[in-house]
Amino acid sequence: MRNNFIAFSLLLAPVTGLALAAPVAVHAEEQSKDIVSVAADAGSFNTLAAALEAAGLTETLQGEGPFTVFAPTDEAFAALPEGVVEALLKPENKEQLAALLTYHVVPGEVKSADITPGDVATVQGSSVTIAVEDGAVKVNNASVVSPDVEASNGVIHVVDQVILPAAATGGAEAAPQEAPEAAPAPEAAPAPESEAVPESELPEAAEEVAPAASPAPEGVPAP
Repeated sequence: MRNNFIAFSLLLAPVTGLALAAPVAVHAEEQSKDIVSVAADAGSFNTLAAALEAAGLTETLQGEGPFTVFAPTDEAFAALPEGVVEALLKPENKEQLAALLTYHVVPGEVKSADITPGDVATVQGSSVTIAVEDGAVKVNNASVVSPDVEASNGVIHVVDQVILPAAATGGAEAAPQEAPEAAPAPEAAPAPESEAVPESELPEAAEEVAPAASPAPEGVPAP
């Protein structure tokens, strides 16, 4: 197990040497600051700080912890489709924003030397997948570009993309649903043919003749 940790740490080394993101300045005294303060002082997590505030998570990540945060940079948030960040910061989307942000947080302090490839449960409840692809450490589709930014209540690993839960991306694209075909209208039942009545069954003319008028009383002239 320890060999796997060492191997993973070595794999991180070439990634951190690449100019994939602005370096995050870390000083020894910053270890006395919590995760939120360290991120704020770095100057490259302004969107993340605003999102934590809008989601009501600032005090949580200032708490005792410990926490491991995969922190997207401002550039990572800017790469999202236009209008997404603005929409997430609206009060009516607070729950959705909180779910997105807690998907970037893993309970406990997990440094690069202690990480092995596989699925890791997040505070949000779903898991992220840690993998190594072409020498780069990946968290789902995001690359770790600056690991082990230490804080008093945990550690930050800087990533170059916002990590989206499957629910947010919709998973597999849903096939468009076709409207059901309208049921054919039932054919009108043919009107019953009227049968000719034989002459023998016709009522006799005498039965259809009105009764004769009664004779006028005597003394009254007939009309």
